[in-house]
Amino acid sequence: IYDTLIQLGSIAELSNALDVLSTAEHLEDGMGVQGSSFHSHAVEYCEKRLESASNDYSNNVHLRTLTMKIIYHKQLISAYEALNRFEAKHQGAVEYAKETANSSTAWTVEALAWILTYERATGRSVVETIPQTNQLPLKFAAFAKSCMQLNAKDIAAAERVKNGGEEKRPIHLIDSKRDRTVVLLRIFRPLLMDLFVFKVVNTIFDSLAIAQDKTLLQQYFGEWFMALSGKLESKKDLMVRWLKDMVLQILDEEEREMSAGSEKHSILLQELHRFCSSSDDLPRAFLLASICHEAVSAATLQKEAKTYGKISSADEVVPWEQLLRKLRVCLLITLRLSGVVLGSFPVTILNIDDGGIFSIYQWIARDELSVSHKHGELTLLEDACRASQQAFDPSSAEGDPPPRWNLLQKSCLVGAAATRGDVPVASKVNIDKDQPGPLLLYLRGYDCPINLAAHRALILGEEWGKNPHLVELAKDAVSALRSLGDGGDQSRPIASAVCLEFWQTRIRPIYRALLFGFEDVPELSEDTMHELCQDFEWVHELGRVAQDVLGLIAETPPSAIDANTTESATLLGQDSAAPSGFAITSVLGNGGDGISDSTENKADGFTNFWPKTKDDVILNSLVSKTRPVVSTSLDVHRAIVCAARLTDDLSSLSYCVPSSSDVFLQGSLFCEMSPPTEFNESQEEFLNDIVLKKALQAEGQTVDQTELEEIENLGLAWGVERTRLRAQFLLHMYDLGKDHMVDDLANLSSVQLDFPLVVEGGLEIACARLHSIIVELKKARVFRSIVVGMLDADTCKWMKREAEESADHLLMPATHNGDYDQDEWQMPPLSSTHALVLKVLRMSSNIEDSESTEKAHSLSILSGTLLNAVKENDELREHGFVWAL
Repeated sequence: IYDTLIQLGSIAELSNALDVLSTAEHLEDGMGVQGSSFHSHAVEYCEKRLESASNDYSNNVHLRTLTMKIIYHKQLISAYEALNRFEAKHQGAVEYAKETANSSTAWTVEALAWILTYERATGRSVVETIPQTNQLPLKFAAFAKSCMQLNAKDIAAAERVKNGGEEKRPIHLIDSKRDRTVVLLRIFRPLLMDLFVFKVVNTIFDSLAIAQDKTLLQQYFGEWFMALSGKLESKKDLMVRWLKDMVLQILDEEEREMSAGSEKHSILLQELHRFCSSSDDLPRAFLLASICHEAVSAATLQKEAKTYGKISSADEVVPWEQLLRKLRVCLLITLRLSGVVLGSFPVTILNIDDGGIFSIYQWIARDELSVSHKHGELTLLEDACRASQQAFDPSSAEGDPPPRWNLLQKSCLVGAAATRGDVPVASKVNIDKDQPGPLLLYLRGYDCPINLAAHRALILGEEWGKNPHLVELAKDAVSALRSLGDGGDQSRPIASAVCLEFWQTRIRPIYRALLFGFEDVPELSEDTMHELCQDFEWVHELGRVAQDVLGLIAETPPSAIDANTTESATLLGQDSAAPSGFAITSVLGNGGDGISDSTENKADGFTNFWPKTKDDVILNSLVSKTRPVVSTSLDVHRAIVCAARLTDDLSSLSYCVPSSSDVFLQGSLFCEMSPPTEFNESQEEFLNDIVLKKALQAEGQTVDQTELEEIENLGLAWGVERTRLRAQFLLHMYDLGKDHMVDDLANLSSVQLDFPLVVEGGLEIACARLHSIIVELKKARVFRSIVVGMLDADTCKWMKREAEESADHLLMPATHNGDYDQDEWQMPPLSSTHALVLKVLRMSSNIEDSESTEKAHSLSILSGTLLNAVKENDELREHGFVWAL
């Protein structure tokens, strides 16, 4: 290979050959080359060729390229040899630098406690995903591949740095973070050994000409730290020393710059500060931040003494203390909700500060739901948190004492256990004692009942979507939705938006599938939902939920929102001047950061808390896309939902609703939909069937008014008076002989009951009953004299005719061979029939219907006479006519 190199006649080919040889793994793997030895010879040869050629072509572009390539590869060799010497000497060494006694700061102690809490809450080690480093010395080709090579653009625009009489160009590691980390684990390994070798790190970076690039070194340090394995607490002393030296250099450079008129820095170790803020490995980020805090503190204390207080150590560590407290809050949230997906992006300080990625209200609502799904219980919990003396702000110095952050860590373990279902509900929270509480206890700036209830409704709806057979989830969601109206006009945009979202995403698709199949309902899985849609009880419960939601939509119609007026202010933030739970920010945003200038992040004594209250990204999005609901369309949908609850034949609804194929689509509630202008035959038939069905199913001592109200609501939607439906139901009940169940219904006034309809039908039923009784009595010779001698012949004749004419629509087995089970039929007592006649007589008199009154009067005389005669006859029981009494 070396002979081939010598034979290359072109300078350009020599430049390319150096790049190829530096990354040729076969030299070491297959030919026994030791490290960079062969490459050093190649570079020496190229230097000789360059020297001989430079005399003739000093301005040749290829010569300039080769010159830079030689410098680049000499830097690689120098850096690699420093690393290789260290690795060869310490190959297989496992001893790490030991911490001196009492060297752990308060922040480090808390960091290690958070690591332990993380492992207990999640069941995972913080280092289990970190790959182990190969202990064999790194090969030169691998090291060269990990460095960025020179290209034509670099050569043309390179800035050369004078260093020891040689021109050096900064060599960065490759862009791939994963591949770069492998080399960083080796470069920074001296920081895990002892004081005598830790300067090897600086030697390597000096050779690469990046030792002065403090921002880049901080980035590399952070990436290396996050990839460390083993017990992190045993490795920090030399890290602090290395970072301290960097801080001192930064302060010296800054002092020189300030003397030249430059501005002071904002944060020491700013790149590591940003690195921790953007890291989603929160336990490691907290430990890294504690190490940086210790390094900054040590360096600035040293400088403070030398400058006689010109540099204040207390001021310089403030940004790091603030960062550590924010990380504490992040750890509290993520570990308290361990196992819960908190969003599409990782939870980091920067992502939370963005304000448009996460909803803190949603997180608190999820935590509340780990305690209970019942809105009433959670309202009590919120009240208890509001009144508790145990609350403190973990993002402030209040959370720094060990008992305080200890309490937060216990809260995380309790919350994680609750999420896993390892503890009963009763033991999940006890905020009256010095026990760990829910998130709301520590994030009091987000104590907004309306926002929390809105998110609970959305979360419960999401859970119901995953487990549709658990209708209780939907009912609990409706309870939360119902509470959104408690905020009055100010909460209306949220209430309307969330109710519509629940309808559109959770209920509407199910009804579309129920009525028209699953073809145009991609939101639902037919495999999951088909069986449930065949379950009448489930559909019935679904209907109750759907009715409630549509009712709430009707109560909280979307109103026009003007982002430029104060009327659009809603409950997406906290306002100290408003009652508890009211907002300071606009539903559509206030054009800024969503924080009031006068009441910035202030809630019940909590000031300057973090995370800052901003517009809630989820609720904002829902409100912004809310459209006005058309009342006629809402009425049509309410009618269909009501009807669907009352029938087990959903296909019959298609004849009752105009434009039925347009219902339950995405935009159905927002389009004009003409309700029926008059009560059509299909609707009348449907209602008649439902009323009869309810009468047939009625059992017990009295009528279930709730069941009757459903029919009345449907009738009202279709333009049928409640009084008429009540009358129809009452007549069916009398027809079926269930007189004892409708006494209260029969005693309603003419305002509440359709008296003419009851009178007309009541006379038919009374005639049919009395005629059947007389027919039965005539079968016994002993009663013939009673029938013939005591009853008015004209009344009996008329009564018989009425009974025969009504036989085609009454259910009584004696007059009609219908679907009703005749074996279960028992003739109502004569006393009940007499009472029915008297009720009809009262109603006919009330409506001044003289003809009906006369008929009812005649029937009352006949039934009364018959009842008295039968009661006085002792032979009644002997002939088996017990029913007549």
